[in-house]
Amino acid sequence: MWTHPLSHLAIAAIVLPVAGLALRTGLRTHGRRWVAGLGGVGIVLVLVGAVLPYLTTPEAGATCCDQCCPSLVVDEATGEKTLNIPPASIVTLLGGIALVTAHMANLRCCSRCHTTAA
Repeated sequence: MWTHPLSHLAIAAIVLPVAGLALRTGLRTHGRRWVAGLGGVGIVLVLVGAVLPYLTTPEAGATCCDQCCPSLVVDEATGEKTLNIPPASIVTLLGGIALVTAHMANLRCCSRCHTTAA
């Protein structure tokens, strides 16, 4: 269930509004636009990563999991194993890294505002 592309869309629909609200609140508190910009880039990348499996044409024999999640592919004829890392995984990972970095910066900038105001 969790490897289906629809689950990625559902998680993005829950996480991204929360991230946007947190970044907006932080921007109002500390005023650092680069933090909100980095978070915005992360939000866009996560959305693109969630939608990308629907935009790519599935290859012959590919399952929905092969379009969004890394998987180990075993060639039945030779037994050779290869790692399939689809573009959606890379884009989502980069978006997640951008969001985590933005949230860490947001927390740090907000904590500085609260300590200097006290």
